[in-house]
Order: sequence, then C-alpha cells, then structure tokens
Amino acid sequence: MQNNLAYLKFNCTTILSEKYATIAVPNDEYMPKRIKFFGYWSKELSIFLASGMKKNTALLDLGAHCGLVSLQTFNLGLIQKIYLVEPKADNLSALRNNLQKIDKLCEVSIIDAAITDNENETGNLYSELGATMNSSINPILPGVSFTNKSKIDVEKVKTISAPKLCKNFLKWVGDSDVALKSDLQGMDVKILSQFSNVFWLKVSIGSIEICSIEYAREKEINLLLSKLKIFEHIYTDYNLTKKITSNAIAQFYLGKSGKAINIFFKRNLN
Repeated sequence: MQNNLAYLKFNCTTILSEKYATIAVPNDEYMPKRIKFFGYWSKELSIFLASGMKKNTALLDLGAHCGLVSLQTFNLGLIQKIYLVEPKADNLSALRNNLQKIDKLCEVSIIDAAITDNENETGNLYSELGATMNSSINPILPGVSFTNKSKIDVEKVKTISAPKLCKNFLKWVGDSDVALKSDLQGMDVKILSQFSNVFWLKVSIGSIEICSIEYAREKEINLLLSKLKIFEHIYTDYNLTKKITSNAIAQFYLGKSGKAINIFFKRNLN
C-alpha cells in the first residue's frame, strides 16, 4: 500500500490483468475487496464496449476513476485511442499506473479535470468516504445525504466546461468514431446535454450511468433525450434485450429517487 492506493498482484490472468501483474486502486472499503474476489471490475460494461470497437474507434471514458473499464476494454478489443477524464488525485495516480501498461500500444490521453456546466477553472469535488467511485462536483451524491457531512470529503480540483471538452475532443479524434462510457455521478444530464450534435453523430456505441437526483432539470433531460434519438433503441442491459423508452428515462430522472441505472445504445456507422 502506498499513498492512498492499494496495489493488487494477480495470481492468474483475467479480463483486467495478466498473471503476476499489479493493478492500483484507491484503498477504500469497497474496490480492493471486490477486485480480489472477482478479478475484474464492471466486466459486462467492458465486454459491451469492446463489442463495438473497430480499428478506428476512440474510447472516451468520462469519470474514468482508476481506468479499469478502459483497460479491460483495451484487453478485449481493437483500440488505438483512449481519452480518460478524471479529476480526483488518488484516482489519477492509480489510473496512470494502470494505463502505463498499454501506452506503447495505444494512444492514451488523460484529462485531469472535472467536467462542469460553467466556465470556472476550479471547483469542489465531493466524494463519499470509503467509496471513491462515488465522486462528483455535484454535492448531491447518489445514495448519500448531503446533510450528513461526516460521510463526504471535499477536494479542490481543476475543471473544464462541457462545451470546451467536447470541442477539444472532436479535434483530437479527427475521423474516428466514438465509444462512450459515462459515469459522472449525477452530472450526466447536465454535461451530456451540452455535448454537440456533431459529437453524438460520431458515437457508435455507448453506456451512460443515469442518476435520479434533485440536480436533474426537465429542460436538460429533454435536450439529452433529443440527442439520443439518433439511436434506434436504448436498453437497460448490456445484452440489448431490455428496451427503455425516452418517456421512461425522463420519468426515472424526474422521480428523484436517488437511484442510478445504466443505459446502453449501439448503432452501425458504415
């Protein structure tokens, strides 16, 4: 264990790591135990993203945490470019450790900032103590009452606005199509609704964790859903068997239940 990280050495090859290799994760109450038990992290999500990878596909990982989903997706599919956005210092240390294993085989770009809906250059990042995957610039963390401040850590981080990130990303990827993984812990609708139509037309496959919390506004929800209409169907499972309608997604957002689900979408860009 070094700094606030746990270094896990694998005794067999898995989707996440080769035998005897080491993976770094934040030393919280959840991640090390889960990875030691299963040997992977969000395996189904990585399998889904890899299924849509072509030689010219760029993976955009929003809320990359320590890069495990991107690393697993690389291990499964053809990826030449990975762009990871993550603001939290400990997560970034783990991410850089984990992705250095593939940076000679793939173009890896790390944007060490939180994505915002404003033009500020810095902001507060709120994290649930003991569960580092639950971090957001939104103080209303999914599943955590903001009034219970003993459960929340606050860290000052660099920020980048959603339109600026989108504009920069489109320059970086050029003619590549895009695989999108978004895990923004309650900021999904605010951020992704500001991504341009040009961006969405490049997305061939993607998954978004959507959160039903107070921060979601009906106007932003409708704007995001209008952009997602380019996908014939949206699903709640990675096998693409359980469809969900735009109305059902809107109702989920507006229910403000504090819960989160993943949605999945895929299309052919031939």
